[in-house]
Amino acid sequence: MWILVLLNLFFNILMCLLLLNLVSATLNEYPIKYKLIILSILDGVLLNVVGLIGLSRINSLIIYVALFSTTNIVVFNPNKKFKFFILELVSLAYILLWFGFSYLFQMVFFKIVRPTMFTYYTFLVVLDLVVLGLGLFIMILCKAVYRKKEVLDFVYDTTIDIDGKVINSKMLLDSGNMLYDTEKTGLPVLIINKTMLESKMGKLLNTKAMRRLAYTTLNGHTQGLPIIEPNKVFVKIGGQVKRVNAVLGITDRDFKMYDGLLHIKVC
Repeated sequence: MWILVLLNLFFNILMCLLLLNLVSATLNEYPIKYKLIILSILDGVLLNVVGLIGLSRINSLIIYVALFSTTNIVVFNPNKKFKFFILELVSLAYILLWFGFSYLFQMVFFKIVRPTMFTYYTFLVVLDLVVLGLGLFIMILCKAVYRKKEVLDFVYDTTIDIDGKVINSKMLLDSGNMLYDTEKTGLPVLIINKTMLESKMGKLLNTKAMRRLAYTTLNGHTQGLPIIEPNKVFVKIGGQVKRVNAVLGITDRDFKMYDGLLHIKVC
């Protein structure tokens, strides 16, 4: 029995840490780690005591909200009323979600298992495991959304004219792309996906017949990049269309969220 009590305490601490990290990931605010850990331990111990006392669901909810409101102020240190309001709103939403899911899970669990002291603590452990899994999924999803948004903030609409064929694409401004066509034009090189280019042009590209630009990779190997010299390249930046003098480097690399890489000097 004491093993289950200690295990439940451990999961309560994990749940508090998860809740604070969920709020952090949702608001894209990342406080000092040691604050999260210390306050999660304190909150977890207090919640474990509340659980042992056996308060009503409403009283437990009031204690949860009051406890995490105080914790939010210490951890995130909101310096504006609006920021504090959003912080409390997000925290309250997760607490209500936690309580609602716990209530539904409890109804289902004890329809299957006969209520005893042992099964009650078993229920708490199983509940914490399920909530932990769901919470980690939401946290990973939030971080992925913010990461995607940060990337897309540097993706620009690009229009390329190749032999009268107009190709619309989305290209990422890459600070690491400093490649120039040093062998002929001296122009910056925009890296573009071959498959996308073939799809928009409606034909296959014979890269073996193209001029190749020698460049050195990060691991020290020298490779040849197929080069196309477009008629025109336009990049839309801040609502304005800018003409860019550049050549295209053709690659098989799949960029997933965009079609290629702009040169650092383009914008």
